[in-house]
Amino acid sequence: MFTAGKCENISKEMDNYKLEILGLCETRWIDNGQTKLASGKTIIYSGHKDDKAHHTRGRIFLTIVMCYTPTNDADELAKVEFYDTLQSIIEKY
Repeated sequence: MFTAGKCENISKEMDNYKLEILGLCETRWIDNGQTKLASGKTIIYSGHKDDKAHHTRGRIFLTIVMCYTPTNDADELAKVEFYDTLQSIIEKY
């Protein structure tokens, strides 16, 4: 997948489908980390320790919370209520 052009193909397809987040499975990438593409997108990956363990089982759970936050011009009470609510959601996970 890290061969020349493969990641950029992924980036183009994300743009075509208007995707902000994409999860990939069975990539057979080794180790874990992240890489920044020329497009500015970041790929975060987690793979095996070596290239021999292709058929193992595992799960990665990722919770993403997307929301509109009050701007700095908003009423202070609205900002406090927003962040209190956000914190309670985060604490559930």
